[in-house]
Amino acid sequence: MPIAVCPWLLIFTDVNPICPDQASNPLLLGVICVLLFAFDVSQGLAQRPVYKSYNVDNGLASSTVYYALQDSRGYLWFATKTGLSRYDGYQFENYFTQDGLPTNEVFIIYEDGSGRIWPLSFSRQLSYFSDGKLYHAHNNDLLAKIRTDDFFTSFVEDRAGNLWFGSYDKQLIQVTPDKEVVNHKLNHRMIRYLWEDETGMIRAGSAEGVINITANPDRLEYPFLSGQSAEQYLITSDGRWLASAISNLYVLQDDHWKLVGNRTFQSKAKAINYLYQSGDKSIWICTQDGVWRFENGDLDAPGEDRYLNGVAVYSVLEDREQNIWFNTQKSGVLKTETWHNRSFTTADGLPDNNISCIMVNRSGELLLGFDQLRLGTLNTQTHGYKSLDLPFSQWKGIINDIILDPDGNIWLAADEYLSCVSPSGHKRLFPVGSVKSIALDRQGALILGCHSFAGYIQPKRLAPFSIDHNNPANSNFDRPSFRAFIDSIAIYGERTYAVHPAADGKIWLGTMNGLKYYHEDRVHDIKRKDGILDGRITDIKSDSKGHIWVTTFDNGVVLLTPDSVYHLTAASGLGSNICTRLFIDEKDRAWICSNKGISAIVFDRSAPEPFSISRYTTQDQLISNEVNDLYVIHDTVWAATAKGLSRIVLPSLERNTEPPPVYITSLTINRQPVQVQHQIELAHHLNNLRIGFTGISFRGISAYHYRMLGLDTNWNATSERSVEFASLSPGRYSFEVLAINSNGIHSSKAALMAFTIHPPVWKTWWFKTLLALGFAGMIYLFFRIRVLTYNKDVVRVLIRMMISKLQKEEVLVAKSLEGPFIKIPLRDLWWIQSSRNYIEIVTPDRKYLVRTTLKEIENKLQKKKYIVRLHKSYIVNLKVVRTFKSNAVEINDTVIPVGNSYKHVLNAMKKKLELSKNP
Repeated sequence: MPIAVCPWLLIFTDVNPICPDQASNPLLLGVICVLLFAFDVSQGLAQRPVYKSYNVDNGLASSTVYYALQDSRGYLWFATKTGLSRYDGYQFENYFTQDGLPTNEVFIIYEDGSGRIWPLSFSRQLSYFSDGKLYHAHNNDLLAKIRTDDFFTSFVEDRAGNLWFGSYDKQLIQVTPDKEVVNHKLNHRMIRYLWEDETGMIRAGSAEGVINITANPDRLEYPFLSGQSAEQYLITSDGRWLASAISNLYVLQDDHWKLVGNRTFQSKAKAINYLYQSGDKSIWICTQDGVWRFENGDLDAPGEDRYLNGVAVYSVLEDREQNIWFNTQKSGVLKTETWHNRSFTTADGLPDNNISCIMVNRSGELLLGFDQLRLGTLNTQTHGYKSLDLPFSQWKGIINDIILDPDGNIWLAADEYLSCVSPSGHKRLFPVGSVKSIALDRQGALILGCHSFAGYIQPKRLAPFSIDHNNPANSNFDRPSFRAFIDSIAIYGERTYAVHPAADGKIWLGTMNGLKYYHEDRVHDIKRKDGILDGRITDIKSDSKGHIWVTTFDNGVVLLTPDSVYHLTAASGLGSNICTRLFIDEKDRAWICSNKGISAIVFDRSAPEPFSISRYTTQDQLISNEVNDLYVIHDTVWAATAKGLSRIVLPSLERNTEPPPVYITSLTINRQPVQVQHQIELAHHLNNLRIGFTGISFRGISAYHYRMLGLDTNWNATSERSVEFASLSPGRYSFEVLAINSNGIHSSKAALMAFTIHPPVWKTWWFKTLLALGFAGMIYLFFRIRVLTYNKDVVRVLIRMMISKLQKEEVLVAKSLEGPFIKIPLRDLWWIQSSRNYIEIVTPDRKYLVRTTLKEIENKLQKKKYIVRLHKSYIVNLKVVRTFKSNAVEINDTVIPVGNSYKHVLNAMKKKLELSKNP
């Protein structure tokens, strides 16, 4: 795991933002910095990728953030100028000196193996966060023993469990697993970086070079350059040791520090603030003037990505979901999810932003076609653009299609012309008419789809014909004689937008008037009763299974298989029915270009749903939704759009597969907050619980699933972060909750809280046993003396009463206006009253207001024969009725009217209820 050091340079150099004596006029300097920052950020944030900003307005402790850490539980911690902040994806929780920090300004954060969070600051004392509390020298005996002559700068925990703390002033403190504190005095100052190598050696990166603490702490193992101070260190995943000094980057080679690639990262402050390596091996260099990223860690590559030009960036962090967090001066934290993706425009050297078509040449470079017969290549690694403009300035037109033949010639289909560029750079132009599409058959013949015909051309027959580029009148090629070198015409008089030779020898033709194919010297029309293939056909391709994919200008996509025809439209999930181009990649995914972005289609006939469609738009970093053409190299999509070229790295859009951790964060019992515990014992009257929980995903939690074992076994779904249980009966319960992220990935482990609600004395087992024995004796005597002789109906009533006691408690589930779901035992229900779109549920303890209708509640309770509707606005639990009248019933001194149309219901129930109440 590569490790990077905190940007301590901001403390020691002339770019220190926290030392006012560094400027002769702090106020003027501050005004200038603010103005420059506002200008630069507006430029930086306008570039791709798109950033989400977090600052004091979002709850962050300060808008100046030095460092970020994601802990083992998934939380993000930020070291800021005015406090320590923790973020769970919903809100920030801040900690200050009153909470236990030695000072409010925190520069770097570490986590040890036991999950303790260590914030380091200017203080000579340490503190750590554990179990929701900050510990410091005044409440922790271990911390009281740890002091330094100056402030702490670095930290590492070795494999034996020793904690090592480096300081500014030649001091190294070791805390053993037995909590013994050992103070090591060093000969070299400013321990900026501590790490343990693969052999178990503890090394320290100081301002003067690297020290081997284990072998010989008294001398420099690898001294840094004479007269220079090493400020940042990084050990890369491939074992390279990097260090920076001001704006230069160095690598340790042959026991000496050497400048990397003669490269200087100039910035307004001439300083590198931070070195970092992300999971894809990219190396990030943070400066006062933005961030450089070197893909795959190749620092010698001629090209690199630049981010946040003009913004002072102190550090960078990649979280477990591959989001990138930039920690900045005065602009808080900037997060991007799709940092792999970027776009290229005229600002990057392109001759025009409107790119009409795209292809890949033999060298793996992108061939880009523009209007006015302009052609160029873009290197996919260095991103350098090279013009291959054809010297035909008098011939105007857009390049519509590009192909490569086996000899390496590039053939261009353009408005009015066919053009060829050989590997040696020789260029030829043939005015055969407006060429919309071009392809090669298996015999090497060119197939052209043109403005008014489709036909074959043998490339060798084109050699005698040429154009005098400087004086077209001297050309030996007569425009009307284009038929002289057309070997055969498959179709004449129809505008042909697409030509495609299939493996079975058919030549598929996409015309203005529908789909056709040419085979054995005949043209065959593909006609269907539904007319889906009768309009303008824009492109045709085959996949590896021989299926024919067809895009249309106004009717979506059609897939032809040997035994079926499938039709996909916007209603099926496509971005648009107006489809322009088509690409089949190595995984047989069909990529569709449209005026509303890109649609990727996966076809699997054996699946329950044979088509899976993914869509990519400007929200996924496309520079424009108007996509003219695309090419897919492995999992990287290069899209030619009307506003430039976009690179979309698919894993960057599909990496939210990290199971989100979930935690129970709060507990309220009878509306009083209590500390969350894994096991809780409660008295019988403490039975109203509200449980809060949080799932951590910085790309979003879509839902939560929860259940209360002991009450039910089914999982319930909610988008809220709390749930309330109104009145739980005595018993043992276990609450479980899972979080689901935006990609539908569940938490790998549910958050759990178990609790027991003890019954009152009269519900204990021994009391019930005594009561049951006494009751059994009474029943025996009753049966003996009277019941068996005089009243057999009473026996049935008693049996029903005993059965009802054994039945599982029934509940009514509803969502209150306060947010969480409530579960009300039916035994506690008195009545339900409607009020427009709301209903009021009345129980002995309280009233609940729910947004639903009386009819919906009546449907839920239709099997509960003792809970009936007695009025258009009332549902009543007849078991709790005190008095029955001819037109009303009374419950707890409340009179509830009985509607005329419901009196028969009441009369039918009276006799049974009276019998059950008076056995």
